Amino acid sequence: MTISGGNNLVSTCGHIETGPDKLLSLVNENHEISTVNAANQLKVDKTTVEAWADLLEDAEMIRYMPSFNGTVLCTTETKNSGFTKMIKKGAFSLKKKKLHNEQFLNQRLDEIRGSLKLLDSKLKQYKKYQRLCAQAKERDRMANQKVKRLEKLQNKIERMHKSLTKERDVIESHEDRLNKERLQIKQDKAHIKLQKYEMVQKRKTFDKELNKFITERLKKIE
Repeated sequence: MTISGGNNLVSTCGHIETGPDKLLSLVNENHEISTVNAANQLKVDKTTVEAWADLLEDAEMIRYMPSFNGTVLCTTETKNSGFTKMIKKGAFSLKKKKLHNEQFLNQRLDEIRGSLKLLDSKLKQYKKYQRLCAQAKERDRMANQKVKRLEKLQNKIERMHKSLTKERDVIESHEDRLNKERLQIKQDKAHIKLQKYEMVQKRKTFDKELNKFITERLKKIE
């Protein structure tokens, strides 16, 4: 039986010993050996040992096993060696640790979910606060507009008040002048009335004196 792998040949007849032959012999002698240890003993690099091991595993002459220190090669007959027990124990420890880690991660996920819920609640409150701020800002803007309109209206009222006050002063001035004119007219009327009275009295006195004079003249003529 011959296994070909690139330029490597494995012969079961013992006439030609290739790299895979050496690796197979080494594995059969030790039952279990790491790829790193095999590479050191065969004086080749680890990549070459892994390539030979792939060929032998494909031919079902050896098999891979996981290890903490790398990959271990073992014969197909190796089942319950001490190393295998150690691997199983390690695998159980890893499984237990994995379960613990999963529980821890689940706990952390629950805490994160709780934090996210709290953060979401805070975010909603912050958005509500932003809306309230926006509404307050809009109310302030509208209030400022109303204040400006009221200020304009107040200024207009003040101007109208000044104008009305000025007109009132003018009217009061006219009223004062009219009152003075009325008073003067009353005084003039009273003076005219007095003059008329004096004229009437003078007329009466004149008529009386005239009648007296006429009477006296008539007596003299008689």
